[in-house]
Amino acid sequence: MQKLVVACLLTFLIVATAVPVSGAGQSQTVLVIYSNHQSLPANREIDDAIRETLGADTHLDLRYQTEFLDYPRFGDVGDKAYDKLVSDFLREKYAGQSIDAMVAVGLQAFQLLSRHRDDLFPDMQVLVVDIPRSVYENQPLPAGFLAIPIEIKPLATLKLAVRLQPEAREIVVVTGVSNYDLASEQSTRSALTAWQEHPPVRYLSGLPLDSVLSELTRLPHSSIVYVPSLLQDGNGKTYATRDVVLNPKP
Repeated sequence: MQKLVVACLLTFLIVATAVPVSGAGQSQTVLVIYSNHQSLPANREIDDAIRETLGADTHLDLRYQTEFLDYPRFGDVGDKAYDKLVSDFLREKYAGQSIDAMVAVGLQAFQLLSRHRDDLFPDMQVLVVDIPRSVYENQPLPAGFLAIPIEIKPLATLKLAVRLQPEAREIVVVTGVSNYDLASEQSTRSALTAWQEHPPVRYLSGLPLDSVLSELTRLPHSSIVYVPSLLQDGNGKTYATRDVVLNPKP
């Protein structure tokens, strides 16, 4: 469903707003900036959806450009040195280039363009995908930004887990040390305050992955393990959360 929504709204953005009618017959460029690395499963799914959409018969000559910011592998939110490095790179690379539509995928890409859109891509319309609605609930999006939020509902997820496993005696929440990991942990803690009758909750936060796995192997079958985000472990190694869950390797 998310793949379909992204594809349809991107088509709308390109055809109805970002590409002027007068540009018919001219090559148009769509630049997609991803927060993380190229092999992240979610990025591959979004990339496939966008490419499929851009390959459809839109009667436009479209070029597709991608950039991957590699958060948190090389830097994280608040890292001013990495922010300068990335913004300088994009500024030099796309100097004099014509960009007709732009997509920011994920929180870090959104934040980067919020800070630097005016000095990197002035007046550019930006479609933002894969960010929680809470990011802009209390502060309006910058002018020219359109968002497709993701809905992450830890409370609903954990209540469903308990219904499926009514004998559960403990919930174990596993998170990493990246800023996104920490935000996911805080969101989970906040959500659980509205559910007084939940099983006891224990947090494995910011540990090396091998320590996490060692702890999890000792859990009884009556435990529920919830991994909202583990992009970087306590040793500084980076992962894709889905890969950690499906095929955990320190």
